[in-house]
Amino acid sequence: GFAGEFEEEMDNNTTEEKTDIVDGDGVDVITRGESKVEQQQHKQENKKGFAGELFEKVAEYVEEDLAATQDEYALCKNLNDIAAANVDENIHSLQATNDNLKSTIEQFSSLETVLREIDTLHNASKELVDAAQGLNDFSKMLETKFKEITK
Repeated sequence: GFAGEFEEEMDNNTTEEKTDIVDGDGVDVITRGESKVEQQQHKQENKKGFAGELFEKVAEYVEEDLAATQDEYALCKNLNDIAAANVDENIHSLQATNDNLKSTIEQFSSLETVLREIDTLHNASKELVDAAQGLNDFSKMLETKFKEITK
């Protein structure tokens, strides 16, 4: 019956010679002399092993890529922090320069008023000197006339 046919089919699918086919890593891929079912199971096991290896390698790559991305992020964050510190430093420096400039302008404005007053005083004193010289000349003329009259 059925059992006899199954045994006969199994015998037909099995050969006497045992030759291993090995992949590049030394892992048995197919052993001749196995039944077709055993060969299929062996192939599936090899595929599962390959898939597992592939999954592990992909996971390793993703972990390394993630670590590199984290390092790049940390570097970018450090550069951003340094740039922000430089911007703050420049802002404080520019504020100090602006304050100094305002102070210099205020000092110049107050000095401008004083300098104008000095110019006004200088002009007034020049006029007084000229007036005194005129009076001195007039006084000498009067003295000369008085001497002429009294003679």
